[in-house]
Amino acid sequence: MSLFEEQPKVSIILVNYNTKKDTIECLNSLKNIQYKNYNIIVVDNHSKDVFEENFNEKYQCDLIKSPVNNGFSSGNNIGIIYAENKYVPDYYLLLNNDTIVDTNVLTELVHTAKQHKSDVGCVTGRICHYANPSKIDYCGGYFDRNTGRAGYYSLEDRCCGVREITFATGCLMLLPRETVEQVGYLDETYFMYGEDADYSCKIISCNKKIYYNDHAIIFHKISASTNGAESDFNQYYMTRNNLYLIGLFAKYKKIAFLKYFLGLLKAIVLRKRHISPTIHALIGYGKKERGKSKKY
Repeated sequence: MSLFEEQPKVSIILVNYNTKKDTIECLNSLKNIQYKNYNIIVVDNHSKDVFEENFNEKYQCDLIKSPVNNGFSSGNNIGIIYAENKYVPDYYLLLNNDTIVDTNVLTELVHTAKQHKSDVGCVTGRICHYANPSKIDYCGGYFDRNTGRAGYYSLEDRCCGVREITFATGCLMLLPRETVEQVGYLDETYFMYGEDADYSCKIISCNKKIYYNDHAIIFHKISASTNGAESDFNQYYMTRNNLYLIGLFAKYKKIAFLKYFLGLLKAIVLRKRHISPTIHALIGYGKKERGKSKKY
């Protein structure tokens, strides 16, 4: 049996929204990976980007054009469902399109998944800054049930091998087919931000585990498609969706909500948070707004 036949099938899913240049750079980096048994699906979330007629052939991928933009979860779900029907893969790799990958990233992710086959729900890896490759942005994460919020481990807590974690960022998620069959698709309530924390919690609720492999490395252009962490767009969805997460997964919800509201107030006073998107987020949550906001 050849090495190619021994490798499980992986469907790699990239979601594009007005960042075709980033998508192409990501696709070019994927051409150099050591792993061979994979296919790539690019889902364009109704962006203004124009793709040439031979895009599929040129970049060896399937291009799906969504007629609407229903957010990050929706784009990934479109890709997963397409892969289910056409490729029936063993694993789905959800990968941000504004990344480039190390040559062994998929080999490492799949190796970890196979090693922990009995209980693996997801595998993720190290995420470094694109502009400063030696700087680590993510080396594993956790979901705090006391606060109902996700966080990243500090570099002091970094594991240089493989470790079990409780939060995998949606920037890099290897999901076994069995995980999707058991947990379901990503929740489209969030539109942007928070869906990965939601999915991480659901994986663990299904008695599956999330593993971090420090040798699986990608390089990320932080917030390339959403105008940066300080934008009103970012602050609106982060605020509203954090409230959803607290309501769903916090152990002591009243205490968690109180701490979060006090944190918002402090951030506004210190001018680290804008008033308008914060107020609209609170209103949106109160009205149980789902998906994309009419204002943001």
